[in-house]
Amino acid sequence: MSGCTGPTAELEAEVYSESVNFTVAEDPLKDCGVRSSAAYFNGEIVLCGGDSPGETRCFSTVPGTDTWKDFPNIQEERRFFSMDGTANFIAVVGGAADADKSKVVKVWNKESWIDGPVMEEFRGKDYPAVIGLDNDMIMVTGGGPFSLAGLADVFLVDLKTSGVVRAP
Repeated sequence: MSGCTGPTAELEAEVYSESVNFTVAEDPLKDCGVRSSAAYFNGEIVLCGGDSPGETRCFSTVPGTDTWKDFPNIQEERRFFSMDGTANFIAVVGGAADADKSKVVKVWNKESWIDGPVMEEFRGKDYPAVIGLDNDMIMVTGGGPFSLAGLADVFLVDLKTSGVVRAP
């Protein structure tokens, strides 16, 4: 979802599934200024990104429909971030315009975006991989500036308690 071919925004989402056939509404961001990320959460796709200074715009859509609706924006600028959802939360990791803020996981708690756990290892990192797990946990690894050493760092984050542990 949402990307660019050179300076041209790609507005159509490509859906790959062996078991479900559905479409996704045309990308509401329509720009290449700042990359976006999406997560599946509570039966909807939540997409955040855009080029609004001081905030990160967010939208949601139900798969199979052709419209997006406003979703509460993240009240800080994030670029080159990653996000994923769990049963009760959405987690946004990395990519803050202010490198010091990128170490703070932003968490949607079904009511508002709040500061989640602090991950010093992700200060100034872009595009870490974020994977939602059971029990409102996420797994986080990688992130740029890219090096193979960063791929060895794998963390488990409990979004309920803000606990962070290095995976074995």
